[in-house]
Amino acid sequence: MRSWVWICFICASVGLYLSIAHSQSTKINPINQFNTTVPIDFSGAPSTKPAKTGTQLPSTCSVGEIFLKTDAAAGANVYVCTSGPGTWTVQGGGSGGGGSSTVSGLTTCRVTRTSSTVLTIAASSADPCTVGVGSVVTTFTASATITLSGGTGTARIAFDSSASPLTLKVYQGGLTLTCSGMSCNSVVGSAFGVDDIEIATGTATSGSWDSSGVTDLRALLRKDRIVAGTFMGSSDAGGTRTLSFDSLAFGFRLNPGLGADLASASTITPTNRVHHITGTTTIQTIGAANVSDGELLTIIMDGVAPLGTAGNIKAALTPTVNTIVICVYSIGDSKWFCQG
Repeated sequence: MRSWVWICFICASVGLYLSIAHSQSTKINPINQFNTTVPIDFSGAPSTKPAKTGTQLPSTCSVGEIFLKTDAAAGANVYVCTSGPGTWTVQGGGSGGGGSSTVSGLTTCRVTRTSSTVLTIAASSADPCTVGVGSVVTTFTASATITLSGGTGTARIAFDSSASPLTLKVYQGGLTLTCSGMSCNSVVGSAFGVDDIEIATGTATSGSWDSSGVTDLRALLRKDRIVAGTFMGSSDAGGTRTLSFDSLAFGFRLNPGLGADLASASTITPTNRVHHITGTTTIQTIGAANVSDGELLTIIMDGVAPLGTAGNIKAALTPTVNTIVICVYSIGDSKWFCQG
């Protein structure tokens, strides 16, 4: 009887051993679990962190790696390594639902720091960088890069609207750098120009782009401020700005049309291009303050008012009643030349 007990005990022990051995053979090694063909289910885990995190993209990566850039805007902070040894591509900003609700989150024409020495201006055939000035629209379907080789300072990045089609322009700002793509030009300077459409600035220290040094300057709301300059006038009505030639400030500074009657005197001061002259006092000087070269003045003589030469009238003239005298001003001579 005792021998049967031992036989049963031995059989049970062998069965337990085989069961444990089988379970151990199918157990996933936590270190090598991603190399196994056994399905992995994390749905019951209290938390998961599949991505690396930080403020600076790793200089090297292998295809499929994910990186969460903690200092980037939400919707533009997840990067995937798309090709080795270190090409990171930001995810998001597509045409489907759930796109970014902020300008900084949009991938179009965005400048990002893709390595310690490279800034990338985003563009692709799926997400082109399109810039328009008036009727000229320029579309870039490939990214541009700005490669830093030395220096400390601030690079300024813009599209040059004076070029047609538009080109990318990078102001070096004390840095040693080169750029390629988008017909890029690298120029000396530390300030944007009047023809620039600013998209970003990037700071660098000792030959390395600062990890949080890119400032996004893209804008959905933008307006050029137009101010009337010399010889120009400007008026706004109904959302339309009209620029006009200021005939009073250039060419002819006397007001157009007929002015008030002027009484004859030693000095008369016209305000318009046409005046009636009353009286008979000899006129020696015709006011010429701020009058342009070639200014034309028409005098209608209601009385007999002779023109003398004691002032700024070139030649004496004695007109008759109800006649017209035409005077032209010469700045070089500082004289009015009159004929009637």
